[in-house]
Amino acid sequence: EDCDKTPIAEPKGEANNEVADAILVVSLRKELEEALGNLRAKEDLLNKVKVKTKAYVSELKEGKKKLEESLESKVFELEGMKKAVADIKSKAKSTVLALREERDSLISRSR
Repeated sequence: EDCDKTPIAEPKGEANNEVADAILVVSLRKELEEALGNLRAKEDLLNKVKVKTKAYVSELKEGKKKLEESLESKVFELEGMKKAVADIKSKAKSTVLALREERDSLISRSR
């Protein structure tokens, strides 16, 4: 019966295991905090890249729009030039025909 009253002492091996477990938990927590810090830094970097990419895409779209407008203007200009050239050709043809008629008329009069 005396044996029942004495407290049961923990074996030393279990106490060492608890200390080792506590050290492991602290170590793992530190590693997780570092990993989380790295992830946050990478997330910040990714967000900065996203912002710069959006700005670059907007810049490209604006440049494309200006280029398209410029091309439309040049096409309109070229169409105007094409019409002017056609008008000049038509006038030149009319002038050549009129000159031929006048020449033929002068030739026939001189005979």
